[in-house]
Formats: sequence, structure tokens, C-alpha cells
Amino acid sequence: MAEALARGFVSKGVASADNMFCFDPSEERKQVFKEFGVTPCTDSKEVVSKGRLIFIAVKPQYVKTVLEEVKGELSDEHVIVSIAAGVPLSVLEVRPPSPTKWR
Repeated sequence: MAEALARGFVSKGVASADNMFCFDPSEERKQVFKEFGVTPCTDSKEVVSKGRLIFIAVKPQYVKTVLEEVKGELSDEHVIVSIAAGVPLSVLEVRPPSPTKWR
């Protein structure tokens, strides 16, 4: 789903690929993003450190893990958009600290 979002944003002119960063544990998936201009990062923390609009585009069972990894990097400057199906907002609101905006 992350790839579809990124490709859609680029193709519709919503964002340019050179302003996008991604992380995937799979080197193969990182290469897919790299092929259309998105910069792969070494981990989720690096993505958060480079961006302000953060998409959580992982399987629902990984949402808590990702949020735990990045919660120390988040600030009130970040807006987080989760597309994880079935994850209630109450789960997202307790991670990270309160200043972060959720969509």
C-alpha cells in the first residue's frame, strides 16, 4: 500500500519523489521505491527525522512496533496518517506523546 500511495502522489503531482523517504526491512522493496525516486532510509527513525508528514503503511499487527520505534523522534511538528485497517484510534493516540497530530 505504501508504494501505491507514493506512486499516486508522484503521478498526480501531489508530492515529488525527491521529497519522499521510506523504510522497509526488505532490500527488494527499498529498491522498488528507489527506482521511482523515493529515498530509502535505514530505519523508521530516519524517516521521521527527515519528514513531517508520516504515513504508517504497515500491516495492523506491526503498527505498535513501528510507533514504539519512532516515538522518541516525534514532535508537535509531525502529522501522522495511519492506513492500517482495524487499528482503533485509541491505540494510536496513546503512542507517541500527545503533541503529535493524528489523521
